[in-house]
Amino acid sequence: MRVLSISIACFALCVASAAAGVIAMPAPGATRVVGADVVIVGKVEAIEPTDVKVGMATFRIAVVKINDGIKGTKDAKTLRVGFTPIEKPKPNVFVSGARPVQLNPGQEGLFILKKHDKENFYTLPGVIGFYINSDKNTGFDKEVQSAKLAARLSADPQAGLKAKDADQRLLAASILIDRYRNVGGPKVKLQPIDAEESKLILQALAEADWQMPYNFASLRPIPTQLFQRLGVNAQDGFNVPKGGNFQKAAQEWVRANAGKYRIQRFVADEGQ
Repeated sequence: MRVLSISIACFALCVASAAAGVIAMPAPGATRVVGADVVIVGKVEAIEPTDVKVGMATFRIAVVKINDGIKGTKDAKTLRVGFTPIEKPKPNVFVSGARPVQLNPGQEGLFILKKHDKENFYTLPGVIGFYINSDKNTGFDKEVQSAKLAARLSADPQAGLKAKDADQRLLAASILIDRYRNVGGPKVKLQPIDAEESKLILQALAEADWQMPYNFASLRPIPTQLFQRLGVNAQDGFNVPKGGNFQKAAQEWVRANAGKYRIQRFVADEGQ
């Protein structure tokens, strides 16, 4: 697992690979939770005997017992979770690239789910980052904690920016950066957000652990990923010295400009 000392070129390579169709990088962790219909910690109890055909797609249905309903479960005890079944690779055959999550009885983990728009089951919206297995995962409890915190902060992330806990402030900043920096349509313009809110978001970034493992599947915010979404460039005084470390330069810029720079949000341009 790479750490944040990797060069920005490596990050660009990951994005380029996604663009080429190898795999799509998941949205930041808090964004996945905020956009989900249901988030649970659960255990697969059974696989239904008959697959479900919806149009050209085939789904295998796992019956998942809810051990901890984090979002959207109400009084439900179990959920039906559909996944795309794939054949097991033949012995001695190497298969590259990420493949759809395959669920089996006894499997436990964190599920971030969307309701199928036509059928009575839920699905994992992506290949990476929407199911986190608990088995032999020493960081699983932290992922669950991040999911619960993101679900709670989604109602009022601005309040989270003033929390005493640094992780809570960073998660709140992540939610707001996604909200403000989501293009959302073909006709948009940039508009500065509130100066004090912008300062608090940048301060949350400045105080973050920029050396945390660079793991796209994790729900914990990645400072570098959040900084890149801001669109800061040389016109804003951000430059990486030749042979320099991107993460270090970004953190130093954020620390120096938290009280000066105004984050720009995308808004619909009604004049076009």
